[in-house]
Amino acid sequence: MKTQIKSGNKPDIDEESVHNGFVTGTFGILLMIFAIVILFWVSTTIVASFSLYHRWLESIAWVTGFGSIMYMISIAFHGRARQKVSSILFGITTIIGFFLVVYIDYLRPEIALPGIFNDAGLFNAFRLNIAILEACMLVLSFVGMIVTRTRLNK
Repeated sequence: MKTQIKSGNKPDIDEESVHNGFVTGTFGILLMIFAIVILFWVSTTIVASFSLYHRWLESIAWVTGFGSIMYMISIAFHGRARQKVSSILFGITTIIGFFLVVYIDYLRPEIALPGIFNDAGLFNAFRLNIAILEACMLVLSFVGMIVTRTRLNK
């Protein structure tokens, strides 16, 4: 059963859709945290093993991609509940996530300059780039959820 909130000049808000958006957004957040854990789980020596290195990169890309899909589902739920701010923030998060997957799979520096990651500092900078984008995704999704929660409580 759907519950509707109506107060003053505000449009109806579908609380069930907001709740479902929170749940899927939370799963997206958990997947992003898991991707960051995978990112820093290995040492810089993983570059020496071709198969392990590529499996590690693919696992980060897959987890990030599934997290982006969860954010996309959150966009649908929050859009249905007429939550513009959180829908926009989840949309930006989804775009960053898909860019990150493309960056990991096709645009990483190692493709243009083979052997660049033999230097541990450059490899750590690559990991830091990924971590910064993942952190941006986390912050934007947290802000979207907090703004929606505060708007519902008014």
